[in-house]
Amino acid sequence: MPAESHEVSTAADLASQVRARRVDPVATTSAALARIAGDSRALAAFRRVRRDEALAEAAALADRSDLGELALAGVPIAVKEVAAIAGEYPAGESPSTAEPFAVDSDVVERLRAAGAVLIGTTRTPQNCQFPMTDDADAIVANPWAPRYSAGGSSGGSAAAVAAGFVPLAHGTDAFGSIRIPAAMCGLVGISPGTGTVAADDAWQWSGMLRHGPIATTVSDAALLLSVLAQRPQLAAIAPAG
Repeated sequence: MPAESHEVSTAADLASQVRARRVDPVATTSAALARIAGDSRALAAFRRVRRDEALAEAAALADRSDLGELALAGVPIAVKEVAAIAGEYPAGESPSTAEPFAVDSDVVERLRAAGAVLIGTTRTPQNCQFPMTDDADAIVANPWAPRYSAGGSSGGSAAAVAAGFVPLAHGTDAFGSIRIPAAMCGLVGISPGTGTVAADDAWQWSGMLRHGPIATTVSDAALLLSVLAQRPQLAAIAPAG
């Protein structure tokens, strides 16, 4: 039997409701945090849940005068721990020995600017080098088949979406790190072409590093890609046929 998956609105629908002020972003954030707190699988998927920070971000978002224009208004998003979030620690570093990031990365800045709420950072394997997401603290299992892996290296992000904790997650890819976990967890993952998502860390992995979306629907994946790439037109999905 597949593991339980929470029912979550699509990111596109959720953002539409928040933009119209029919739904409070604090309510959407609180709901995501409640799903996470009530499910033991979150302990593996997330390196850290940003409970207090996310609620504060959501409250500030509700007061923004441009709320009706934000592509990801009030959408709770999980961020792969390799992307710098101010106040969080680099992947694989101990808070006892490392300094937290002083500022957000350019990719995270785009998420914030679009109105996303950063729910937490997701687990990666050591140095993002493996097609499964295991470390000394946890093994990230596939939410649909707990005896199997969620894949890697964006396994924490994929597990967070597949388990229904969040509708969207950020991932990175060089050798399949978005595509492998998305496929293994039954999700939509996009590893964008060269230059589609400009980023300050694009030089990593011999210039093959890509930032991309992991989602439950094609439309949501396209929406997040459009924000990461700063190209709103990428959110439009052509009809099949």
